[in-house]
Amino acid sequence: MIKQPNVFLVEPTLGPEDRFTAHWAYLLHCHPELAQNILDRIADWTGLPRSEYVASTDHPWYTAEDRPDFLIESRDYNVLFEHKLDSELGPAQLERYCALARSSPKESYLVLVGKKPLPIPGHAEGLDRYRQPTSRPKTGSARSHFLWEDFYDLVRAVPGRLATDFAAYMAALGLDPWPYTTIGDPFTSYEARSQFRQLWRDVLPRYRRRGSLIKQDPVGAGFQFQKPMPGVHLIYVGPYRVIDAPADPRVPGRAMVARVWQREDQLVAANLLATRPSESPTNPILSSDSEIFIRAPNQVEEFAVLTREYYSQLSSLMHESPWECQETLQRWFDAILAHLERDLAVSVESRAQL
Repeated sequence: MIKQPNVFLVEPTLGPEDRFTAHWAYLLHCHPELAQNILDRIADWTGLPRSEYVASTDHPWYTAEDRPDFLIESRDYNVLFEHKLDSELGPAQLERYCALARSSPKESYLVLVGKKPLPIPGHAEGLDRYRQPTSRPKTGSARSHFLWEDFYDLVRAVPGRLATDFAAYMAALGLDPWPYTTIGDPFTSYEARSQFRQLWRDVLPRYRRRGSLIKQDPVGAGFQFQKPMPGVHLIYVGPYRVIDAPADPRVPGRAMVARVWQREDQLVAANLLATRPSESPTNPILSSDSEIFIRAPNQVEEFAVLTREYYSQLSSLMHESPWECQETLQRWFDAILAHLERDLAVSVESRAQL
């Protein structure tokens, strides 16, 4: 274990969550005033007394099976952290880490920090040392655990290149707060997700046509467009917290994505096997509101081939007014459908000349 964190010695084989934690440890080591502010926020939001920051440790050693991601030591107590990005909680993970807190010679508590809301066992035994944000100044509401966005403003407030770059790193991972007040964050609120779905609900009827089916995702904030045009099996459209790997630095963080699937028999029938989009990924399609980037994953799924992904920065499509959002989303999807139809026609013509 490295006593003095060094970001240049972070193991290149670490997974996303452990890598983020290693970078987080380095940031707090370089800026102990930030660590103090984070500790104060946790205390204020959970009802713990404020205490002076002493030190922090990346993956403190407890047992071979149970190692929390992070530890902040204060004069009066310790706080153990479990960090989550995209993974879920392990079996009885909070209960096991609370047992570690109880067994510590110093008063200790457990805090969970996630990218999205995670189900927490409401009345499970053994969670006496678990602390959640019972009152947040901005909303006054309780939440079952902290989110990374709860600390984003504290990072942004620290002067200097390191903290500025780390805030950009958080934003690229979709860990910054949702900036719109009228429409809530569909990634952290079920109510807001329903509100976001309403944006599409009023737009989708204009795309209904004979032989196709368009319907909203029953769980997510997007929709499916089945058989929208000849040669296309399905288009799925919806907001994503981040662009899936590989990441695209031109669209960091939240994005609106349209994924196009074609069945292999459709590709063969249309002489389109191994076809790639004619538009170069370095030249985005332009709508009146945003840049729309395109790439060709050619990823084979069980039912079809993912042949195209169109995506834009989500912030370029959002407004405080819901009806303005609907107008912008409609223009965005119209531009994608027009490009896809034109691109398929060009692909067929090019293949025919071979």
